[in-house]
Amino acid sequence: MWGDIKKFLSGFKGYQAAKNSNVVVLRCAMITQITNECVGTLGRVSDEEDKHAMIFKATKEKR
Repeated sequence: MWGDIKKFLSGFKGYQAAKNSNVVVLRCAMITQITNECVGTLGRVSDEEDKHAMIFKATKEKR
């Protein structure tokens, strides 16, 4: 498992260096960037859903 993490980290550092140097990014790297943005958005949505569920539960208990 640790070997996989080392391989991932070296590839990720290379990706970050290429991204910061304004080099043309590979298609797979662009897809990864889009996926990361989507995952971040989904995280915020789930937090909002939790808030709505708590509000709904509180109003239901008051009745």
